[in-house]
Amino acid sequence: MVTENTFDLIEDQNKLVFIVERKANKYQIKAAIEKLYQVKVVKVNTLITPRGEKKAFVKLHPNNSAADLAIKLGISKSFSFSILFLNIFLFMRILFILVFQLN
Repeated sequence: MVTENTFDLIEDQNKLVFIVERKANKYQIKAAIEKLYQVKVVKVNTLITPRGEKKAFVKLHPNNSAADLAIKLGISKSFSFSILFLNIFLFMRILFILVFQLN
């Protein structure tokens, strides 16, 4: 999951955020992350979002870098800002079309 808050967690707390299967428990999430990405997980916190998705906050061991793993996963600030810019562009375009349709 990529948001500005996610980047703060990556940089400041060495954490990554994943949307996971609702039935998965913390132990299963920890085991899966450790096996898939060959990292040591210190702690997993979960919550259910208002959309009904399960979000897992995964804190990595200090020997493992959340920033390095994020780069391996293709997550970067430039990618996030590109998506944000594209969303703003599409919103402005839709707004422009709606304004001219109403006139």
